[in-house]
Amino acid sequence: MTSGFPNERSRSRYLEVYEELSDWPVPVTELAVETSFGTTHVHVCGDGPPVVLLHGIMVTSLSWRPCVAGLAPHRRVYAPDSLGEPGRSVQTRPMPDAQANADSLAEVLDRLGHDRVHLAGVSRGGWLALKPSCSAGPLSSPNSRTTRGASWSTSNAVTPVTRSGRRAAR
Repeated sequence: MTSGFPNERSRSRYLEVYEELSDWPVPVTELAVETSFGTTHVHVCGDGPPVVLLHGIMVTSLSWRPCVAGLAPHRRVYAPDSLGEPGRSVQTRPMPDAQANADSLAEVLDRLGHDRVHLAGVSRGGWLALKPSCSAGPLSSPNSRTTRGASWSTSNAVTPVTRSGRRAAR
């Protein structure tokens, strides 16, 4: 089972709670990005150079809510729910290895339509952001006619903020 839920009742209850927690601190739109591995749910907000926020394992894009208020005035923020993890994305095909995970992200980035993006990740998201830089070349979708450049940053590139929008102590 690729959805991660044992049954539809569990999935429905999870999504109810997800919706209750989906109070972004700035106006947000939502995209459903189709890939060969399934549909990736993406929260989008802000204006400026694009940054894609990749969450850790066993959490969702909602984990980035505390950072969005500080980023959105300066960046076009994309926060996807990774396939194979909790959230609103729906995986329809297995991703058996690291390359499949990288390919899935590459397809999402390709469909977002930017020539260049910044990737910020925590835990598994950081690993996923670094995966292409450790392989043969730049992040690119196997079905794309173009190669998407990506830049990677350390965790210092994203400043944690409190719910009030102030910088959190490090």
